[in-house]
Amino acid sequence: VAFSSSGTLLATANTLDNTVSVFSVSGTTLTPVPGSPLATGADPASVAFSPAGNLLVAADAGSSELSLFSVDGISVAPLGTPTISTGLGSEPRAVTFNPAGSLLTVADEQGNSLLFYPFNGTTVNPDGWSVSTGESAEPLSAAFSPSGALLASANFGTNDISVFSVGPPSATIASPSGGGTYARGGGGGTSFSGGEGDGKGVGGGRG
Repeated sequence: VAFSSSGTLLATANTLDNTVSVFSVSGTTLTPVPGSPLATGADPASVAFSPAGNLLVAADAGSSELSLFSVDGISVAPLGTPTISTGLGSEPRAVTFNPAGSLLTVADEQGNSLLFYPFNGTTVNPDGWSVSTGESAEPLSAAFSPSGALLASANFGTNDISVFSVGPPSATIASPSGGGTYARGGGGGTSFSGGEGDGKGVGGGRG
């Protein structure tokens, strides 16, 4: 579920129906926008609005793709090119934008990676790339820090968090100095394993 940055729209993924529902928000009243619910690929798992609020993206876990919708006021409609493939065998579980709105990031559970697609404010470039979150990590979500300088993924398979620095240009992704994964300790605390991060870096392109 996600609000637009203006707070005037609310979207949710309907996994079993292969749709997303979008509502206009006025006070405490939600009203479906025209055309809602909108068709997506198979098993949409999450949604995200671009920071400017002009794009809505759904992560379609069951069909290895992203569904893209243009947003103009309360008008929400599929883009002219309505989907982007995330690669054969991938399972996109979560989508998020960096605060600057220049990078769309996808948590790929089956690929044990984060996928990155440049965004120029209106168009998502389908020629993205990936960064490993570690073997058997199975990332289910990802989030940028408010400044956009850090990116973290929550890894279901390894019960830890992978942390990456995001430097200029925003397409530069690498592990922080001495970085790696933060794992929840048996006592409920947080431990740090630097070795896990030594091999993390920018992966190859996804054509």
